[in-house]
Amino acid sequence: MGGLKHSFPAFSLTMLTIFLSIVAAQGLGLAIGAACKDLKKATILASVIVMTFMLAGGFFIEEVPPFMSWARYVSFTYHTYRLLLRIQFGCSASDPKSSSCKSPFRGLKLHRPGIEISAILAMIIGYRFLAYIILGRMKLRTMT
Repeated sequence: MGGLKHSFPAFSLTMLTIFLSIVAAQGLGLAIGAACKDLKKATILASVIVMTFMLAGGFFIEEVPPFMSWARYVSFTYHTYRLLLRIQFGCSASDPKSSSCKSPFRGLKLHRPGIEISAILAMIIGYRFLAYIILGRMKLRTMT
């Protein structure tokens, strides 16, 4: 009905991509929770960061202003979106030996999926490592 692929490999890859995105978002939440000790501040900071990632990732706007273009590459939603486009709408590259893939969406070029997968895996590890560093530098109060 929506034009998505009705195959088991497409379903499995979509579920794996969504799972990786959830784990990356969870790591970001852990890092924000470790950095902010106040629940209200952490909630506001998380909302701002996730909305920035969604805006820069291409969900709502196609042309990102130049001063915000860097946020696209540190956004887990950007890489998830590109992987899902590649899984569901396939590759219609003009040259089979080409490393890039043309999307049916206004000239959006989809690069090799390994770049997006490695970026999401780096975010999973990086966000959790950042939370570990923040928690390691925290000074604990001793009860006397």
